[in-house]
Amino acid sequence: MSNDLRNRVFIKRNGGLFPADADAGAGFAKMKDGAGYLVNVYRPRNLMHHRKLFALLNLVQDNTDRWPTVETLLDDLKISTGLFETRINAVTGIPYVVAKSISFASMKQDEFEQWFDRAVDLISKQVLDMDREYLLAEIGDVLAGRRAA
Repeated sequence: MSNDLRNRVFIKRNGGLFPADADAGAGFAKMKDGAGYLVNVYRPRNLMHHRKLFALLNLVQDNTDRWPTVETLLDDLKISTGLFETRINAVTGIPYVVAKSISFASMKQDEFEQWFDRAVDLISKQVLDMDREYLLAEIGDVLAGRRAA
């Protein structure tokens, strides 16, 4: 067990933060009562939310002929929802866009949720012409094994 509190999970209960596991507890126990500590708080990424995204991407790719791969669809979706940076080619001087990463290390859960909502809106309205709630229910069915992607 480590006494290091970096990247340890705490749970909020009754107005306080409490260690979620033994490693966080060991580090927390070493903290001095009454001392000040700098805390960087963010929600860790939710693996099921990430799986929900890929269920969505597979559903779209399987039901359209617009993208040869899920990766191509994901890049197009990132760019279409504004998740990109513009670069300038140092040789030609021509600007181009590069999709940003949605990796667990690159994007916190709150950011991922906001981006995911924009992606679902875009897909439901512009790609599948489907009600957003119906699309989310379809994704839920895929994840629950009630429907093949």
